[in-house]
Amino acid sequence: MKDRYFIDTNIFVYLHDSTSQDKQKKSADIIDKALKENCGIVSYQVVQEFINVVETKIKNKEIQDNLKYFLVNCLYPLCHIFVDFELYDLAIDLKRKNKLSFYDALIVASAKRGECNILYTEDLHAGKFDKDLAIINPFQS
Repeated sequence: MKDRYFIDTNIFVYLHDSTSQDKQKKSADIIDKALKENCGIVSYQVVQEFINVVETKIKNKEIQDNLKYFLVNCLYPLCHIFVDFELYDLAIDLKRKNKLSFYDALIVASAKRGECNILYTEDLHAGKFDKDLAIINPFQS
């Protein structure tokens, strides 16, 4: 059985960052596999954060002009986790128990809700988060 994984926002940002071709390639591999094999997911939070980064920080007109196309063809098909009060409750518990920021806890809560075995991110320490979830920074050697 393939591992189900959660993809954090930075993976999508690096997909559009031509200044680091290694990170761009690794990001593309993760996202391509997620779409082709239906094994990767994101949450509404990742979609919102990505839109914000493209609209405020990425100064590439071509990427900005193609944002809606990217959303429809990449992020929307992967978006399986949406906010509700139970997700907030889980995030608060994870934040307090693991000393995470609330937004990092919300990402972890989303990965757990999506029954993911892996969370791809560079924002948290790599390793086992708990018995069910491994944190992997795909950009570390």
